[in-house]
Amino acid sequence: MRVRFAQHFFNKEVGMSRVCRRLWLALVLGFAMSHSVSAHNYFGLEHPALVRARVQSPNASTADFPLPIPGTDLSVVCFRIRNSGEFDSRITAMGVDVPGDRTGYTLISPTNTTFHLVEQVAGVPALRGVVLDFALLTGRTFGGGHPDAGLPPSSELVTVCISGPFPRDVPIERLLDQGVLRLQRVGVDGELSDVAVWENRSR
Repeated sequence: MRVRFAQHFFNKEVGMSRVCRRLWLALVLGFAMSHSVSAHNYFGLEHPALVRARVQSPNASTADFPLPIPGTDLSVVCFRIRNSGEFDSRITAMGVDVPGDRTGYTLISPTNTTFHLVEQVAGVPALRGVVLDFALLTGRTFGGGHPDAGLPPSSELVTVCISGPFPRDVPIERLLDQGVLRLQRVGVDGELSDVAVWENRSR
């Protein structure tokens, strides 16, 4: 299985490894057992009319759980993301505050990307005191980053897979309740920036 992603996000077409393909197939097959469909609409905290994104588990279902890696205490979580904002806004960082205090997260797919994974990320603009267990960054900090390397508005969802010590009894959709996005080049002239969170996130 090969997936072609937007040129801005990846340097070239990448293929999932055999393990990733099997994990992905298991996630898709699991949807047949789902009776609860969900997904997340994220909006900017300062510019909600301009900053929007769609973030979801592989099947947008509460039946999507982290998939255990046999013989380890690690699991794989895949999620899909789409920048649905206005003009030429760019998602330059994305992260999740996972329940508990854990480390050991690794980006496993895509492998050829302008984003890199960093753990224990603080300094999230507009969210004082929040520390993300992991974040995918295009720069050195969550608030910084490089718009040209970010994810622009698109009609297609991009899939990301992370391995780590995720709580296996928590649906991926519930993990995404605590997701955070950083967007830059916001607005008509691209001079604004913002942080986007789930529309129902408690503040």
